[in-house]
Amino acid sequence: MEWDLLLMISLMFAVAIYLVLGKLLSNVVLGMMVFSNAINLLLVLTSENPNSKAVAILDPSVNTSYIDPLPQALALTAIVIGFGLLSFFLIIIYQVFRQSGSESQEKLFGRKD
Repeated sequence: MEWDLLLMISLMFAVAIYLVLGKLLSNVVLGMMVFSNAINLLLVLTSENPNSKAVAILDPSVNTSYIDPLPQALALTAIVIGFGLLSFFLIIIYQVFRQSGSESQEKLFGRKD
């Protein structure tokens, strides 16, 4: 199962890089969103439960080893930050489109490659 997830994550990274290198600003934002989701999946993949450790509880008398909750906390924080950045970038793209009439980077920056 880990190999399937790893293949899916690498495919998501490839799609994200392709979209970020595109000519439209909306594709760049979509690529960043796919990229952040791929990173979240990679965090989840690396934080699996090794050696059947117990979930952390608040009883100090129990003498077992616990799972590290840091990867889950990082993933939740990354999801919230990613949603905030997505909203911010969508507002910026809307304002750029409203003022210039285009979201193409070639028209905005005057490149003729």
